Amino acid sequence: MADLFGIRTKDDDLREAYIKLAGANYRDYFLTLVVNRSMSREALRSLLSKFFGRLDRALLGRDFHTMPISQRTDGVIFVEHAASNIHAHCVLKFPKGKTPGKLAGACEKVWCTLCPSGNAKLEIQSGGGHAADYATKEITRFNYDAADQIMLVGQFANSPADHN
Repeated sequence: MADLFGIRTKDDDLREAYIKLAGANYRDYFLTLVVNRSMSREALRSLLSKFFGRLDRALLGRDFHTMPISQRTDGVIFVEHAASNIHAHCVLKFPKGKTPGKLAGACEKVWCTLCPSGNAKLEIQSGGGHAADYATKEITRFNYDAADQIMLVGQFANSPADHN
């Protein structure tokens, strides 16, 4: 993943590590969450926290927060275009026993309730490599802030966000 001159950077290594992590652990689904309006990274982070809490509540019921993360929605979130057209790509695994149709419907309903201007697109993956490669494409850009633009769904698991 080096540039045209064959120079490999720490960002190339970071991107490769995330591709491996996502491909090995979250290979089933690729979710894109679009806001279709101007929004700060902090505001999107807050929205994502609420989204994943409400999504698990929709999929697992009111006591979702008492379940271990291994039984809940889990994955990695990559925020793109933070300066304009901000959106998130998520490589995910969902709770067992949910059909792709139910998952897609729940994602769309929860996201559009929280962000009426936005939309959610869920895709089934086979192997996860392509989704992880696509989701990480901005990591090597000079203005990408990996510490702020990459999140784990699990970091929101005990968030005080409004899950009602």
